[in-house]
Amino acid sequence: MNQTEIEHNSLTGRWDGSFEYQSQKIKMAVDFSADTISIPQQGLQNYPIEEISRETPEISFKVALGATVLFTGQRIGQTIQGVFQQSGAQGTFQLTYAGESPPPSTASTGEGSSDSPEEVRPVEREEVNLQTGTGVLYGTLTLPDRAGPVPLVLIIAGSGPTDRDGNSRLLPGKNNSLKMLAEGLATWGVAAVRYDKRGIAASAAAGTDESSVTFETFIDDAVAWIEKFKQDARFSDLGIIGHSEGSLIGMIASYRTGARAFVSISGSGKPIYETLLDQLKRQMPGTVEEADQIIKALRAGKRIEQVSPELQSLFRPSIQPFLISMFGYDPAAEIGRLKIPVLIVNGSRDLQTDMSQAKRLAAARPEATLCIIDGMNHVLKDAPPDQEGNLATYSDPALPLADGLLECVGSFLDSNLQ
Repeated sequence: MNQTEIEHNSLTGRWDGSFEYQSQKIKMAVDFSADTISIPQQGLQNYPIEEISRETPEISFKVALGATVLFTGQRIGQTIQGVFQQSGAQGTFQLTYAGESPPPSTASTGEGSSDSPEEVRPVEREEVNLQTGTGVLYGTLTLPDRAGPVPLVLIIAGSGPTDRDGNSRLLPGKNNSLKMLAEGLATWGVAAVRYDKRGIAASAAAGTDESSVTFETFIDDAVAWIEKFKQDARFSDLGIIGHSEGSLIGMIASYRTGARAFVSISGSGKPIYETLLDQLKRQMPGTVEEADQIIKALRAGKRIEQVSPELQSLFRPSIQPFLISMFGYDPAAEIGRLKIPVLIVNGSRDLQTDMSQAKRLAAARPEATLCIIDGMNHVLKDAPPDQEGNLATYSDPALPLADGLLECVGSFLDSNLQ
C-alpha cells in the first residue's frame, strides 16, 4: 500500500461527483469531515447527512429532504460508487476523493476562495419579517459565504396560495422551486429573500377579507420588502425576480423602488384578462360569452353581482376588486417602462405560460436578455413532453432545477449587480 492510500484510507475530507436521476447527471459534493452534502443545482449547500456508516469498503448515509434519501455504495480506492433511493425512486451515484476539507476559518471568511460559480459554498439562512399595516409577513433570507456587502434579490412567488418555497396547498407534495433558486443563487454570491404572501403559510395572519385585497396590495408588499433591505448595510445593489404572476408585480415594484436589475421567470406577456379568455376558450367554451361581458364590466371598474356557478371560482364578487385592479396592468407596457437590465426566462415545456409570452415581453423591451430553457416547465424543473409526466414534477422535491436555469439567472445577476 502506497503513502497516498494510507493517508486516504479513512472516510474523511471532501468527495466530489454526481448522481443520475431520470437520465439527468447532477453534480454533488459530500464532506465526510463536516458530515454535509452540497447539490448546487438543487440549492443545497452544506446540508447535513445522517446515519453514516464508515465501515469501508461498504458505505451508507442518509439525507432528510422531505422524504429520506438513502445512499449506499462501496469504496474502491479513491472512488465511491453506489445507488440512492427515495420514495421508491432509485438512481446511481459516484464520488471521487477531492482532498481534505478547508479549515473553518477559510470557509467563513472567504479568504483564498474562488469566485467561480461552480465552487460549492456554505449557505446561511436567516428568518426575516416585514411589519405591514395589517399584519406581519414572514420570509427567509439566504446569504452566500462571501465578504460583503453582497447583492440581494427579492423573489416574488406566483398566483394563488403559493408560499416562499414555491409550493401551493392546492397541489399534493412539494416542488421547492423557489427555495432551490434562492439557495442556488448563493453559489453565485447573490443573497436572496423570499417570503410568504399575506394570507399564506406563516403570513396567514396578515391576510384580510378577500374583498379588501387588491393587486396593488401585493405590489406595495414587494416595494416594502425592498425598502426594508435598502437600509441593510450587508447589501449593495438590489434586484427583483418575479415568477409567474410575481413577474408583473416585480416589474412594477422594480420601477417604483429603483431596483438595479429585474428577472421575469414564466411571466405572462399579455394582460391577465386575455389569458383568462384564452383558457376558457380551450377548457370551457360555453362560458366565453358570459366571461367576456364580465371582463368588460370589470375593466370599466364595475362589479357584477350575478355570476354563473361555472365561473364563480374566477369571478366571484369577493375577488372582483382584485381583478379590477389587476386588469389595469399590461405586462408588455410595464416591462417597457424599465430602464434597467432585464432578463426574461421561460421554459419550452411550461404548461401555464408558453414561450410566446416571453417573446412578447422581449418585443416590448428589445434591450432585454431572453433565455429559453429547453425542457423546463412552470415549476422550473426538467419535464417530459407528456402532460401527465409534466404535472408529476410539481410534487417531486427530489427533482433539481432545470439544467441551465441557475447559470442563466446567476450569470445575469453576476454581470448586472455589484
